[in-house]
Amino acid sequence: MARSLIMVSFLEKVPQAGLGSCAPVPEPDTRLRRALKPLGLDLDNTGRLNVRYGMITRLPFTDDCGGCFIRSSCAKRILTQG
Repeated sequence: MARSLIMVSFLEKVPQAGLGSCAPVPEPDTRLRRALKPLGLDLDNTGRLNVRYGMITRLPFTDDCGGCFIRSSCAKRILTQG
């Protein structure tokens, strides 16, 4: 349920994402970590936030698996490739 609520909120802010797309995870670099710190968020080396339900993606939005940091372990991508 929480994942659905997050996606609904995301789609309200970024309607071009559409229901069938993903939100590519950016590479956890120093600049991004520095920007997240005042918000009380940490992004670890695997691309996970330190909150149970949350997401982070780049803006302007592009549905691009090639630019996603976790593309090699993405469950959605693995399942759709068969």
